[in-house]
Amino acid sequence: MTSAQTASDISGKLRDAARETKAHLREAAETAGDGVKESAAMAASEARRLSNGAAAKASDIIEDAQARASGTIAAIDQVVARNPAGALIAALGVGLVLGMMARR
Repeated sequence: MTSAQTASDISGKLRDAARETKAHLREAAETAGDGVKESAAMAASEARRLSNGAAAKASDIIEDAQARASGTIAAIDQVVARNPAGALIAALGVGLVLGMMARR
């Protein structure tokens, strides 16, 4: 075997190794890309789940606050209906206190 043939064989082997390395790198990049896509999809799904849970919780809190406010208003209506003069005096007192606080 001559040195030209040996150099040609080595060159061919190097080209083959470069092709194989390129193919392996391409496969690794595709696999990594698939993993990133899968992770992003999982993160988006979890974010949607948490968002839906927070919205449901906020809705429950609002409903509870509305129910409490309705109960308080009903109780005030009953007190005013039983004692309108007392309610008027109390309202005047509250107005006086708020007016004095606003002046300062």
